[in-house]
Amino acid sequence: MRFGIQHVVNSSRFQLRAIAFSPTPHLGQSDVLTLAQVVIGDKLLTVDTDAVAARIAAHPWVKSARASRRLPATLVVEVTERRAVALAALSGLYLVDEGGRPFKRARMDEADGLPVLTGIERERYAQMREVSEAAFREALAVLGEYRGRAGRPPVGEIAIDPGYGFSLVLLEGGAEIRLGRGNFSKKLAQFDRILEAVMAKESGGLSALRIVYLDLPEGGRIPVLLRDNNADKSSPPGAAQFAKN
Repeated sequence: MRFGIQHVVNSSRFQLRAIAFSPTPHLGQSDVLTLAQVVIGDKLLTVDTDAVAARIAAHPWVKSARASRRLPATLVVEVTERRAVALAALSGLYLVDEGGRPFKRARMDEADGLPVLTGIERERYAQMREVSEAAFREALAVLGEYRGRAGRPPVGEIAIDPGYGFSLVLLEGGAEIRLGRGNFSKKLAQFDRILEAVMAKESGGLSALRIVYLDLPEGGRIPVLLRDNNADKSSPPGAAQFAKN
């Protein structure tokens, strides 16, 4: 029996002749072959498919990997890539996926157009990884809610404060939208009304906005700090108030 099994394993019929893999944006056929550490001609029945999948999954762009045999002579590799949705400022910029996980240092071409998550330092992330990634996920959820309405100005930064909450910094003009925690839909609807009023009445458009305080307790009016682009730099910025409802 042992001789028979060995004969099948060593048979040329079960030698690896092909790797079935559909290239992804960041992995080609040659990359997968290198990561898998197999070569054409290997005994397919002795290939550890779990180990192959684990080696491929170690690539920073790979979210998950699966390897299986298609007898008589093909190794099948299935890869799901990560999608970079933001950057995390962790003593350098790192790409962050949908799950809030920083997965590789970003090159300039990879970082282009992505918002930056700030407020969590590298040391804190290393000490409290799960908590930090949960904060990144929450920040991405806030950003997703903000983007849920067409026409809102692009966001360049989401600032995270573990005690205070979240602020959005607009890409154009750098206005800070202080949201704090909770009731984001209502707060963003209030921001829409403020933005409409500022764009209609204030010169300079978005550049007129400096800080919008949507994080204050319910009731009263919403303070808005404005820039006075025509004033002397030593003068304090202008201010305005808008009704909450």
